[in-house]
Amino acid sequence: MPDHGFKVGDRVILLTLDDWFFNKLPAGDVAFLKTCIGRETAIEDFDEHGNVELEFESSQSSFHFVWVDPSWIKKV
Repeated sequence: MPDHGFKVGDRVILLTLDDWFFNKLPAGDVAFLKTCIGRETAIEDFDEHGNVELEFESSQSSFHFVWVDPSWIKKV
């Protein structure tokens, strides 16, 4: 796993989601994920490829997990 300088628990802001990321996702998921751009959250985990797991809460108090490239986030 590459060392990108992040660790579990770091507070980060989601800066972007590339257009390809939305391929094959339902419209409701796309709409919600786009609202997450610019929001602050904590790093939950990493996968074996170095992607970062983030968690966001929707207005219906449900939780959504998303795996993103570390270049799409920055520390707060």
